[in-house]
Amino acid sequence: MIWIYGVITIALLAGMAQMLLLLQKRSNEMNLRQDPLRRRIAFHNNEMETNFLTIEAAVVRSREEIRFSLIHLKKQRDVLGQAVGQLQNQISADETEEQSEEHGKEEAVMEEVAAMRGEPSQHTLLRETRGRYEEIDGIIGELEQDESNIRHNMERIEVKMRRKTSAEFEEGAGKKEGDDGPEDDEGAKDGEV
Repeated sequence: MIWIYGVITIALLAGMAQMLLLLQKRSNEMNLRQDPLRRRIAFHNNEMETNFLTIEAAVVRSREEIRFSLIHLKKQRDVLGQAVGQLQNQISADETEEQSEEHGKEEAVMEEVAAMRGEPSQHTLLRETRGRYEEIDGIIGELEQDESNIRHNMERIEVKMRRKTSAEFEEGAGKKEGDDGPEDDEGAKDGEV
C-alpha cells in the first residue's frame, strides 16, 4: 500500500514539474513578445518628448512675439490717447472761440473748403483717432487672452508630461524588481513582429 502512495506522489511531483516548466516557457514567450512592443513604446516616448520640446520652443518664441506686440501696441495706444486728448482740447478751444467771435459762418466755409481739398476736419480726425484707439485696445485684449491661453495650455501639457514620466519610472522600477535574470537576446530577434 505504501508503494502505491509513493508512485502517486512521484507522479504528482512530475506533473507539477511539467506544469512549472510549461509556465516558465509561456512566461519567456510573453517576455519575448513584449520586447518589440517595449521598444516601440520607448521609440514613441522619445518622439513625443522631442515633439514636446519643439512645441515648447515654438510656444516660447510665440509668447515673446506676443509680449513684444503688446508692448508696442500699448505704447501706440498711449500716444494715441495723448493725441486724442490734445485734439479734444483743441476742438473745445476752437468751439469756444467760434462762439465768442461769431465767426461760425466763416469757419463753416473754411471747413467745407478743407473737405473739398481732401483734408479731414478736426471732428473727422478725432473720430478716426478714437476708432483706431478702440481697435488697438481690442487687439491688446485679444493678445493678452491669447497669451493666457497659451500659458494655460503649456501648463496642462507639462503636467501631463510629468505624470507620464513618473508613471514610466514606476513601471521601470516594477520591471526591475520582477526581473529574474538576463534576457535571451537571440530569442528576442526570433520573436519580433
